[in-house]
Amino acid sequence: MSLFFNNFPKTYYKIDNSNELDTVTNITANFSILNSSINATQGYYDYTISEGDTPEIVAYKVYGDAEYHWLIMRINGIMNLNTDWPLTYSQLMDSIEDLYGIAYAQTNYKTHYKIERKTLVKTGDYLEEYVTIDANTYASLAPISTFYTLPDGTSMQLDISKQRFTYYDDEVLSNEKKRTIRLVKPQYKEMILTELQRVLNG
Repeated sequence: MSLFFNNFPKTYYKIDNSNELDTVTNITANFSILNSSINATQGYYDYTISEGDTPEIVAYKVYGDAEYHWLIMRINGIMNLNTDWPLTYSQLMDSIEDLYGIAYAQTNYKTHYKIERKTLVKTGDYLEEYVTIDANTYASLAPISTFYTLPDGTSMQLDISKQRFTYYDDEVLSNEKKRTIRLVKPQYKEMILTELQRVLNG
């Protein structure tokens, strides 16, 4: 993260019991990324992290320089790679084993949902909502499908179904959601770095 921290101001800090002050990087300094300017020019896009990729690898693929991994982390609010970045398959399996045990995680359910899907018959547009319910409500819930007419005469289809996820499923889905991140388009990375330098240097 040297490119990132090189732009942070220095401060003095008493590290040990001596009376001497050491010069350290002030990593608590904050800066404002030009979100309004970037958004106005549609400077962001979605990116899917590949298996095994680190922020440094993504930065090299996208920006041609691994040092820009700080930009990826800052834009996405990633503070802890162990919890905010997707694990590899082997890391995920180890994590599930440590938390629950693989056998238990695959055979016991953590979350139960009632799924309500409302579809406009004419256009096919739909709205789907997952509602968390308890295990007893899940067991007694019967799936239904019905049609009704809105006050304006529009025909609507309502489907109610249910789905449950094991502890294993929940961990896998949670990990997969972390694969989609937001990146600044490469042509704007220098603008971000310039703004960082301006704010930190006063």
